[in-house]
Amino acid sequence: MNRVMTWCRAAWRLVQAGISPVWLFRSCARMQATYERSTPITIVQEAGDCRVTIGQDRFLWPNQGQLEELVQIAAEQSVGNHPHRYCWGPTPICRGDVVVDVGACEGAFTRLAARLGGGVYAIEPSRDMACRLRELVGEEHLESVKVVEAMVGTEQRTVWFRDDAGRPGMSHPVSGDLEGAYRVDVKSLDQLVDEWKCARVDFIKCDAEGADLDVLKSAGKTLRLYAPKIAVCTYHVASHFDEIRSYLQPFGYRIRGKGLINTGSGIRVVMLHACRA
Repeated sequence: MNRVMTWCRAAWRLVQAGISPVWLFRSCARMQATYERSTPITIVQEAGDCRVTIGQDRFLWPNQGQLEELVQIAAEQSVGNHPHRYCWGPTPICRGDVVVDVGACEGAFTRLAARLGGGVYAIEPSRDMACRLRELVGEEHLESVKVVEAMVGTEQRTVWFRDDAGRPGMSHPVSGDLEGAYRVDVKSLDQLVDEWKCARVDFIKCDAEGADLDVLKSAGKTLRLYAPKIAVCTYHVASHFDEIRSYLQPFGYRIRGKGLINTGSGIRVVMLHACRA
């Protein structure tokens, strides 16, 4: 009964937020299981890395990395109605779009954006994953992609960062015990766009493991000047869907939410999609 009440409250909250309750019935786990059963996967191990082919797409992945995590990422960008898919509804990538990929990691979205759009700036703070991404970009001749090794935030500074070989997507800044850590520059998105001398920015994808609101707050000038489409993860922090929606609305953005996840402490919206008329 408690579980039923939890989902009923979630459905009512979605209606109030203007989100279709249909996402209550779209399970990420079920979609991933279907994708795994229907998609060929091959693995070739090399020194330090795996070359993993999932369907038609190749990835460079740490030997210690969880293969399930990589398959999940591939499913998210391949299944059309997946709650975690960035190209959806009001936020398609159009031919010639200049795309900023914040949190590029293994490059699944980077490659998709390069195939669909124009130039891609793939921002990834992990030294190990940025190196693998550069190698992949070179092998696949994705000349429109520029890999940028940095973090994005509101305060320009330097942080210590440590790679997580087991779960590359969870690599993160550290303090205290600095063994194996290295320095990474933190810059605002506005600063990076100025450095790149972009004539425009058409699409921002953001999966920054909880720093997503700060990423967008660091892009005020970019949002005002170029009105890019935005696809941002909101499930990392319970309050992020409401906070990011409140931040973007004064810029004239129309907001749509997509997907639900039960974190154990409540139901969260997976993605926020935003565009301006």
